Amino acid sequence: MATESILLRLCNLDESPWSDIRGKPIDDRHLAQKLRPYGIKPKVVRIGTATQRGYHRTDFIDAWKRYLSPPPQESATYATRATAEAAE
Repeated sequence: MATESILLRLCNLDESPWSDIRGKPIDDRHLAQKLRPYGIKPKVVRIGTATQRGYHRTDFIDAWKRYLSPPPQESATYATRATAEAAE
């Protein structure tokens, strides 16, 4: 993922604080500073034939596992209802 793409997506999130940090949108240095405590550092990444600074998805996996809650499981009621509807 190119840093530029990540910054654009962060700033375009609804109600996101990233587009106005001290009067400016988040930049590449601030993003790197925020990710550094999690052991995530920017590097040169190849996207197609171009190379640019960015991150690999795999760089985030350890931090995601440690700091994010697991996704909610579908309830048994939902699964039963979906199965019944599919059978009709």
